[in-house]
This record gives sequence, C-alpha cells and structure tokens, in this order.
Amino acid sequence: MVFLTLFFISCEKKDIKESLLGKWQRSDALQPGGLMRKAYIFEADGTYIDKIDFFGFNGNSIDELTSWILTTGKFKIESDSLFLFAEERTSWDKDFNSVQQKERLNNNLFQSKIKVTKSTMVLDYLSYPADAPVQTRISYKKVY
Repeated sequence: MVFLTLFFISCEKKDIKESLLGKWQRSDALQPGGLMRKAYIFEADGTYIDKIDFFGFNGNSIDELTSWILTTGKFKIESDSLFLFAEERTSWDKDFNSVQQKERLNNNLFQSKIKVTKSTMVLDYLSYPADAPVQTRISYKKVY
C-alpha cells in the first residue's frame, strides 16, 4: 500500500513537470495605458525563464516595446507546488536607462500552488500589493 502511494505521488509529480515544460504566456492591459505581456519558459533540465515585456508607456505607441525584465533560475515541483529559485535578472527601459542592467538574485524564492492542463497553467499564491497579503490567481495559456 505504501509503495502504491509513493508511486502515485512520484508519477503525479513527473506528470506535472512534463506538462509544465514549454512556454506559457498572458497579456494584461494596464492603466492609465500600456500593455504587459508575461511569459514563463520551463525547460526539462529544471531551468526557467520569466520574461515581462511592457508596451506603450510614457506616451509611446501601444505597439512599441518600452521596457522588459528577464529573470532566469531553477524550478522544482513538490506535490502541487511550484518553486522558482531566481538567480539572475536583466532589465532594460527605453525612457529611463537604455543600458541593460544585470543583477544576481541569490536564489530569491517564489512559491505557488500549480494546476496544469493541456492548454492552461494556473498559479495560486500570496501577493503583497499594499499592507496585507492577498490570495492571487493568475492563468497562462500554453504557447508551445
């Protein structure tokens, strides 16, 4: 009985990781204007890329890339949780500093509950927008 339980947990973890591999993306209109496109890319070797592109800020056209942030690191799945260990962040901003900025992150941790289907990844986590934590749910669509 214990063997079957462990086998099931092991298979479930493997299935989530295999389903997670590839690129996931979402876009959000931002106020007072602009667009944010966020993508995760998960690789079989346990590395990930988190890319955020911002369009149309500071009077620029909504089609114009105005800044981006690229974070890289490692990920792991435990049961129904996703752990991201950020190692490096590179950023660029057209209007404030057109030179790319790079920083080491010393394994900053992000933790989320995760549910993956064939075409959707849902992350449930605590965000801290003001003075108290807020339960947050974000969905991404599979690109490849």
